[in-house]
Parts: sequence; C-alpha cells; structure tokens
Amino acid sequence: EDEDASKIPDVSIVESSAEMLYGLVHQRFILTRAGLQAMAEKYENGVFGSCPRVYCVSCNVVPCGRSDMPGVDTVKLFCPNCNDIFVPPSSRFQGVDGAFFGTTFAHLFFQTYRELAP
Repeated sequence: EDEDASKIPDVSIVESSAEMLYGLVHQRFILTRAGLQAMAEKYENGVFGSCPRVYCVSCNVVPCGRSDMPGVDTVKLFCPNCNDIFVPPSSRFQGVDGAFFGTTFAHLFFQTYRELAP
C-alpha cells in the first residue's frame, strides 16, 4: 500500500508545474498575431491600468517582464509615454511572474500597433 502512495505525485508540485507551463505558453502566445490583438483590446480598455505620473495624463500601460527566466522578478507595467516601468499598484499582479509576459512583448506591441502609442 505504501508503494502505491509513493507513485501518486504531490498535488502542489503538479499545480506549480502546470502554472509554470501555462505562464510560459502565455509568454509565447502574446507575441503571436492573435495574442497581440487580444492584448490590444485589453490595452484600449485600460485593463492593465494607467501611468501614475501626472504628466502622462492617465496613459494606459502594458505588462512587461524584466527577465525571460521564470522566478527572477514579478510582472511590471510599462508606460509608452514616459518609457518607464512601474510596480503594479494592485496586489492582484504582485504574485504574477514577469517571465509570463517577457522582455519582448511591450516593445513588439507598440511596434505592431504604432497608432496606440501616445
């Protein structure tokens, strides 16, 4: 009976592995045409929030990572107006790995959708 129990994987390991896999798939998906379109819709609707700087006049921001390696840093927010990155004010984002958005997304997004850049 103990042998059977040792063959059952620890649920927490499976969950964290599934979360990591989903996050890395997400990182790649948002760089595709369909992913960029989905993110453009969210950006236009202000889903990710706005820049805290007064001179940016509530310019919408996009999520970004400072590393493509999981476990290095949490997600940050990039403002296309002042070209700065910020820690998200909402605790909802503070547990999200920055690698799930990666270092490429924000710049590719505004190169693809130049009309959305301020």
